[in-house]
Amino acid sequence: MPPLKLEHYRGQLCDSHLSYEFIPRNEYHLDLLKIGAALEKAGKQLQIKTPFILVAKVSGIKVSFYSTGKILTQNVPDQATANAAFNAFVGWVNALDV
Repeated sequence: MPPLKLEHYRGQLCDSHLSYEFIPRNEYHLDLLKIGAALEKAGKQLQIKTPFILVAKVSGIKVSFYSTGKILTQNVPDQATANAAFNAFVGWVNALDV
């Protein structure tokens, strides 16, 4: 899997105005069960792990990661906080050997 980077995504405020979504410029088809197992092995705690979505807390922010590569940061006050949560989460994923 190529490294995930913010510049490969389009970030925008969700319709709820409470969350930011990061949509990949190119859709991925990710094996989230494999990625989720590797994250747990690395000591990361997941709230949800299915073939379609992983959900984790990153610095107190709920981050949802979809098999398409889309990332949703929930209940964040601004774009900078959303970007920081995005970067922290993809740092976890990019550090994996999957």
